[in-house]
Amino acid sequence: MHLSMGLLGSLSLLLLTALPQFAVCSEEDTIEPADSKVHVLNYDNFHRFLDSHEDDLILMEFYAPWCGHCQELAPKYRVAAAELAAADLPRKVVLAKYNDGDDYNRRLRAGAPDVYNFTSYPSLFVLDDGEHERYGGGREADDIVFHMSAVAKGLDPYEEELKTKPGLYKDKPEFSAHVRDLMDESEMETIISNAPVNALRVVEFYSDRCPFCKSLAKEYVEAAKLTKAKLGDKVQFHAVNSRVYYDIAESWEITGYPWMCFFYDGKKVEDMAGLGGADSIVNWVTRMVDEHYDPDLVISAPPASSLPIGGEEDEGSCGAPPVEETSPFGIFHSIALAYPEKASLAEKTSMLNLLTSLSLNYPTEAGKEKLAAKLEEGTLDVSGRAGLVKLMCDLEKTIDPYATCKAVSVGL
Repeated sequence: MHLSMGLLGSLSLLLLTALPQFAVCSEEDTIEPADSKVHVLNYDNFHRFLDSHEDDLILMEFYAPWCGHCQELAPKYRVAAAELAAADLPRKVVLAKYNDGDDYNRRLRAGAPDVYNFTSYPSLFVLDDGEHERYGGGREADDIVFHMSAVAKGLDPYEEELKTKPGLYKDKPEFSAHVRDLMDESEMETIISNAPVNALRVVEFYSDRCPFCKSLAKEYVEAAKLTKAKLGDKVQFHAVNSRVYYDIAESWEITGYPWMCFFYDGKKVEDMAGLGGADSIVNWVTRMVDEHYDPDLVISAPPASSLPIGGEEDEGSCGAPPVEETSPFGIFHSIALAYPEKASLAEKTSMLNLLTSLSLNYPTEAGKEKLAAKLEEGTLDVSGRAGLVKLMCDLEKTIDPYATCKAVSVGL
């Protein structure tokens, strides 16, 4: 995955907001203080250091003092080195750095294809027992500690990170109230692929380590707010951390980030061609809604006159003899009885949406499984009243096996 080249031009404004982070850094930040736990190496002591730590895990940074990214990383790298030096791990972890921008040090040829094979700074590698591989973790102090601790414990750091479900939106209440991070394939399938008929979804594919994506997050949230104010609850905004859940991104042919898609009826209908601020997102979403949303598929509740209504007692009259308590499931029986004998497409769609919601909140596991299975198989009979009446009876029996369903049968 990489930054989508088609977005570079329209992201120039976001780039300007991301650049000031380097303004407070300087070459002095790459100089380690006397108490630093980072080992500073040079051409003369590099191999001697590796030999003296042959039993340890080494995280090696190749840097240049003039590199802004190196300057930004330096204090975080220093904090991580201190934490790992004090950590109680099965294997000792040491952090080291090598100034590859120095002319004398370049005699090591560290960046050569037959040595460490890199072309940019900083380049980080995990060295273990004479072998090396590129470091793939984050560059915050906590990320470095997490990654190297997992390696020291003999765990796969990428699998361990996946368990933490990292995301840009989920841990910030001011974000998550408007944009939902989708955490795995099952959520993507349930909320996007198997969305109800006429459902409108916007999904941003991002990397939580991409500066452009981080800058865009506030704009995306603002767009969600503005869209709701303009269109109500028609459109849902979601996001996928495609750095971690790359398989989800690949399944939708996403080749970079940030990348935004519009989904209708569970299908991707368009990728956003140019990505800017909140207003551009709102304008694009509005156009997508105008092109795809079908207002005729929105069904209101049946009129009250079409539902069974009990008689009212006259004031001062004697009460009727006590009757058997009505099942709490009665409301669903009433809905079934009010359902047309032969339903239209819009009425079928409305009923499927209701049953989909019911499958997520049903009070018994048996009922949930029955509904979920029928929804997945596409065998729910919502073509008319008779099929719906039978379904409601079957569902009530998952709550009360002795339910007679007499109330359901009346009127058929």
